[in-house]
Amino acid sequence: MKLFIYELKKVLNKKIFLVVLAICLVINGFLLYSSQNTEENDLRLTYSDEYGEMLDEYSSMPLDKAKKQIENELLAYEISGRLESLAQADNEELIESYTLELEEYRKSNPEAYKKAVEMSESGEESFWKNSFLYDISQQIEYINSYPDFISEMYDRAKAQSASSIFGDENSFSYKNLYKTADDYSGLKDTKLSLVNSDSLTATVKYGLTDIFVIAVVLLICIYLFGYERDKGLYSLIRCTKFGRLKTIIAKVAVLFVLSAFVSVLFISSDFTVNTFLYGSTDLSVNVQSISEFRNCTLSVTTGQFLMLFALAKIIGIFVISSLLALVFICFSSSAAMYLTGLGAVGAEYLLYSLIGQNSFLNLLKYINIFYILDGGEFFGSYLNLNIFSNAVTSVPIVFAVFSAVFILCTVFSCVVFCKRNQQKKANIFSKLFEKIKSRFFRINGSTSVLKGEFFKFTVQNRMAVVLILLVLFAVVSSFGTVRYPYSEVSDADYKAYMEYLEGDITSEKENYIAEQQEYFDGLRQRLDEIAVNSELSESTKQAMSKSIENILNSKGVAFERVCEQYSRLLELKESGVNARFIDENIYSTFVSSKTREWNDFALLCLVLIIAVPCVFSVEYKNGMINLIRPTRNGKTRLFIRKIAVLLLFTLLSFIAVYLPYLIRFVSTYGTNSFATPIVCIFENLQGSAFSVMGAMIVNLLCSLLLALAVVSIITALSIITESNMFTMVLSTVLIIIPCLAVYSTESVRIGYCIANKFVAALVVVCVICVAISVIMTVISQLKFTKSRIRRKKNADS
Repeated sequence: MKLFIYELKKVLNKKIFLVVLAICLVINGFLLYSSQNTEENDLRLTYSDEYGEMLDEYSSMPLDKAKKQIENELLAYEISGRLESLAQADNEELIESYTLELEEYRKSNPEAYKKAVEMSESGEESFWKNSFLYDISQQIEYINSYPDFISEMYDRAKAQSASSIFGDENSFSYKNLYKTADDYSGLKDTKLSLVNSDSLTATVKYGLTDIFVIAVVLLICIYLFGYERDKGLYSLIRCTKFGRLKTIIAKVAVLFVLSAFVSVLFISSDFTVNTFLYGSTDLSVNVQSISEFRNCTLSVTTGQFLMLFALAKIIGIFVISSLLALVFICFSSSAAMYLTGLGAVGAEYLLYSLIGQNSFLNLLKYINIFYILDGGEFFGSYLNLNIFSNAVTSVPIVFAVFSAVFILCTVFSCVVFCKRNQQKKANIFSKLFEKIKSRFFRINGSTSVLKGEFFKFTVQNRMAVVLILLVLFAVVSSFGTVRYPYSEVSDADYKAYMEYLEGDITSEKENYIAEQQEYFDGLRQRLDEIAVNSELSESTKQAMSKSIENILNSKGVAFERVCEQYSRLLELKESGVNARFIDENIYSTFVSSKTREWNDFALLCLVLIIAVPCVFSVEYKNGMINLIRPTRNGKTRLFIRKIAVLLLFTLLSFIAVYLPYLIRFVSTYGTNSFATPIVCIFENLQGSAFSVMGAMIVNLLCSLLLALAVVSIITALSIITESNMFTMVLSTVLIIIPCLAVYSTESVRIGYCIANKFVAALVVVCVICVAISVIMTVISQLKFTKSRIRRKKNADS
């Protein structure tokens, strides 16, 4: 127990841990608020109190009465809309039509008509009320239809099993049908109620919280498993009575306790934020009252479901914690720990997100840690897995598998921790690498500080290998990204047209367009002649018409697009623009690609997160920082040289990421259209002075400034924290997670800003990047060059 308390205090006494935890909570809350504060939710957030009052009013009524009253009110709002249309109409036919319609409403629904007149006269704002009434009416309709949904399960199962596809009694499909009906039969007497469910559903659906929790768990692992290793204290534990066993048990216990606490803390934070935005959810009603959980077979209330959701999160985090603990114990290198942990978690996420529900690989999708973390799907949806042609409910089988994984990882962590030397030892591969390094890469005699730092970074820290792997990855990736974006049947014909027309508008090209226009006019005329030709049989007419229609639907559609582009180019030419034909499919994605731009920058950030901390933290780790102080120029010269090495590596990494794509693109499509103004591509863009090449240069320049800002932030963190792994985790929280948050937002792209003439936004971003780079560099320089001797750390070591 004493060891447990000591390990717990060791983590909680670290001020930077509490600071990082608070930062993660703030960033998570901000991103959650941003994800909910959208145009679609504007009414719901603005009038959340009014929505709650309306729900309370109608939930106190019998459903039939509430439904009838809502229908009358909706009809009143519809009539009010017609009255407004009548008041604004300036056409006699419209006026007559609206008058007759309103007269019919007055006769058939006098109460609704009277209320509509009162609303029109009072000028009452009704749009949000109309929207909320419709939402409540949909809830009532769902509640009324739920008993039929349950009672018809067996009828649907019998009807489907009668077909040949589901008829085999030994097949998974047949067993799944009747097992589903049996599992839902217990819900036939479930009572449903009207409920404000938005705060609960928003909490369940928000997934970025898991990434923040995993990042905090990584930080806990650093303090629990890296602290003694860095100080060389593990060797002393062998002399104690129980060796390392009690120590690792205490460490693992603290890891799981803190992981559970952090999970509950973040879930509570999410639910609190959503309750503030949408209003409170009645936690006493059955969870099936919420339409999103119609397929849930658990007879629980919304409050109990929220606890199950938290339990699933905690179990998932326990499994990830045990895996990360094993990684930290087995590996000594910070980069190896970071990449292994990130790779394992990332692989699980890709399997869960990319594999389809009906894929033959769906076991990899559902026996997956992210399926557990997706607690709303895990408990909120019904799913049977095909286990040797038997329909097995997913929840127990997934729990069984990951319980085994959790136990095995925990046991292996304890065994490896007790048996393995936790100090870094040279293995056969590192010895071989040292021989090669000493033979081909060594410094003879004295050398400059810059060369020494560059050698230490590229050779000793093996960042040259990282750079080579980055180049290889970028080259292979370019083969998948540089390809023609076929999305419609006519794209192949459009590509053929553009291969001929691309470039300046000439008389030869104009004659070609005129000839093609005559050709398609002739086809349409021929189609009309076939339709009225009485000498042809119906089958012959259909065959001939179909042949012409196929040409018009592919090549004809492509030519219509060419004509539209030609007309637009002529207008641009008249306004003084150097208008040129250009393949819009190719160059629209070249200038503005949502996926490629995000992937390239995220890859670059990942490499920088791994490499940059190695430059400064090594002097703090081995205590050599104190020997630099008595030199002639102190630490200033060393700081400048280290920054120069970082800038060189950043530039090389940037080139390695972006250059292969550009080379591949030029070799595939050439440079003929690089001088074409981008107004020739994007219809909504007017007055832009950028050419295709200019837009790409601006994109690259902005990306480079963003990369430099990222480098400055990571550098400052590495100097402040004095730890490789800690810097990697904190950088992931501050850089990678926000990148993930904006992945689906197309407007947060440099190419999008260029294509939509948001130049001012780009200028602001560039200024902010430069300011961040300067400020962080100054902070790093002040922190690194301060003259205080680190006596406390030397005493500890």
